[in-house]
Amino acid sequence: MKNIINKGKTVWGKIIKSSFWHSKYFPYLMILIFSILLLWPSVHGQFHIGDDQLFHMANIKVFSDGLPFSIFSKVLPEMANNFGFGVGIFYPPLPHIVGAFIYKFISLFGAGLITTETILHFLIFFTSGVTMYLLANEVFKDSKKGIIAALFYITYNYFFVDVIVRDALNESFIFIFIPLIFLGLYNLFNFHNLKKFYLCFVLGYVGMMYSHMVMSVWFTIFLIIFLLFYFKDIFKKENFGHLCLAALLILILTSTFTVPMLEHKFSTIQYVSFIERHWNLDEVWIMPIKGFFEGYFYRTGFDNNPGLIYSNLNFIVIIFFIIALFKLFSKKTDKNLRKFLLGISIIGVLAIVFCGVKEIWLHIPNILLSHIDEITMASI
Repeated sequence: MKNIINKGKTVWGKIIKSSFWHSKYFPYLMILIFSILLLWPSVHGQFHIGDDQLFHMANIKVFSDGLPFSIFSKVLPEMANNFGFGVGIFYPPLPHIVGAFIYKFISLFGAGLITTETILHFLIFFTSGVTMYLLANEVFKDSKKGIIAALFYITYNYFFVDVIVRDALNESFIFIFIPLIFLGLYNLFNFHNLKKFYLCFVLGYVGMMYSHMVMSVWFTIFLIIFLLFYFKDIFKKENFGHLCLAALLILILTSTFTVPMLEHKFSTIQYVSFIERHWNLDEVWIMPIKGFFEGYFYRTGFDNNPGLIYSNLNFIVIIFFIIALFKLFSKKTDKNLRKFLLGISIIGVLAIVFCGVKEIWLHIPNILLSHIDEITMASI
């Protein structure tokens, strides 16, 4: 046994000292490996129908049948017995279009919609891990910390369950783009790197808005709070103009979705096939503070084997939050890093409050609770 342990130490030592361990490709390999491992629930065991799965699979199918015209069309003739059906008017189409191209290709080899969803899950895990690695590596100037941040990001229980259990495809897509938005701002305020700012910030926001509009609105509210810590930087002559130009570019690039959405929203002629849902306080699910330290779950799914979103790993959030506080008040911490961590920490505190205090939702303006993304949902 002792010899086995010694041999293991020797092998591990060689791996650590190898050039590949320190190469620029190693972080991406680690993210790739973990992304594949996270697919295990999707390819093993009984198929589980998530909250939104039938809706997403149906839309992927009709988008695929209508390619390439379905990318731009708001009415797909293949639906409702060839009568036509409105899609992508209120619900952003990016995940469904990506899925449509994947399904179109793999269907040539006999694969179906479930395989398409599995590939989409992999893409969400991998690309989200990559964008978080790019952000953390830039902020901490340490590739190992970047790897830890990326792996924690994609294996955190809410992220994992949103993808695998709920199959909240559009909500899950925004995990890809959020790190890019922060990365763009970080490069603008700290290095005035305009190339990285426009590429990351504009791409991140456009991708997020084409994935889930309601989450984009909520993220923007929290981002404004984060930007209060950069108030002076925002109004510097060399920054303000570029922020305005980036905002204009985002509005232009997303106008193919937002303009028809607002037009239909205010016309009052749209029809929602699902029974209109009027949310009340009793239907708001929260996770109290105790949920960070003990098993606490949210029931989801419509089949005979409903998924339970267990939050018994949420204590890791508290641990990382404490570590961030120590880093925040450390004298050795760079001022740019301190400001960034302070803004992120405030967002974290607000998120915990919103998730844990049910009564706070009584004071949220109705416009932020309206289902602007509610659209007539297709069924298989």
